[in-house]
Amino acid sequence: SLPEVSDGSGLEVDPADIDGVAKAMLRLELEPALGEQLVEKGKRRAEAFSWERTASLLWTCLEKAAEDAGVRW
Repeated sequence: SLPEVSDGSGLEVDPADIDGVAKAMLRLELEPALGEQLVEKGKRRAEAFSWERTASLLWTCLEKAAEDAGVRW
């Protein structure tokens, strides 16, 4: 995932770096508490990405664009 999406809720590795991916996987295997922490962070982070929030942000952008263009609903 992109760092701005995961926001610290995952281990960041270059997907083209096979050794880096393997080390990250091994780290999760050897440090189960880290995996549990990342799962909890991921659940909290996922709350920021609801359909309701996305729709609200989109609607706000559309209203602003219409206002800037002089369009009235």
